[in-house]
Amino acid sequence: LAATNLDIGIQYWLGAKVEKPGQLVVPAKEVSEFVSYLGAEKLTLAAEGKLKLKITSRSGETVFNGMDPAEFPQIPAVNQEKTVSLSTAELSQAVNQVGFAAASDDSRPVLTAIYWQFTSTGYQMVATDGYRLSQKTVAVKGVKLTDKEEAVFLVPARSLIELVRLAAEEKEFRFGLTDDQNQVVFLLPSLQLNSRLIEGEFPDYQKIIPQQAKVKVMVDREAFYRAVKISSVFARESANIVKLKLEKEKIIISANAPSVGENKTEVEAKIEGQDLTIAFNYRFLLDFLNVIPEKEG
Repeated sequence: LAATNLDIGIQYWLGAKVEKPGQLVVPAKEVSEFVSYLGAEKLTLAAEGKLKLKITSRSGETVFNGMDPAEFPQIPAVNQEKTVSLSTAELSQAVNQVGFAAASDDSRPVLTAIYWQFTSTGYQMVATDGYRLSQKTVAVKGVKLTDKEEAVFLVPARSLIELVRLAAEEKEFRFGLTDDQNQVVFLLPSLQLNSRLIEGEFPDYQKIIPQQAKVKVMVDREAFYRAVKISSVFARESANIVKLKLEKEKIIISANAPSVGENKTEVEAKIEGQDLTIAFNYRFLLDFLNVIPEKEG
């Protein structure tokens, strides 16, 4: 089975008794919905002419109108000798901790991508939507996709998030580039996922990240998360803004909405540096807190 929207494509192999090989192109949405309503039973698939698919089950027969297979886009292939292997668990954690910061608006395609950089010591992922930025570094040795010491790819965040979902039960996966280096191909035992790479210049994120911190805060993740959630009840009616006031040994999280009321919650914390008051979009805080382990803070 193969499907593509030209940005991302998937091929899936499943067991079947094939009496006569052939190809058909059928409407994915309607066939998917139809099959989901059937029980756990064997199906017989047969081509009726060149443009129709007949599905026979215990309860009846169904025919779907199709298209000429020659019109279906060609799924790119990759030379498996030029692929490398990565841990699914490590990639899954990296994508989850970075992907949330990628833009969902396609007006600036480069911001919908995850910046994926490979070096001799591993890889790092970076994503930003222009308002927030998340970076994750993973130590891996012996990963080399090109002749260069360093390689950078802009992979759509949606593609990597979909890969993580599909590869959840696999320990490892392989991936490589197509010969024209315009697409990346991920290989699993019974599945291949390919994604186009995004062209453009990713923001110079290293200039955005401060080299030194004037204030450092250590706080219990769960307590801080709960306080932000409480304040969000009021922040939703006030442009999603919550205020954080850093004082000696505590953080005061507050939100004020004229039509609802106001709230202040104190959380114990270890603070190094001067007192500070700063405001954030509470959704940005929750997105980050949702993807870090509970013991971190």
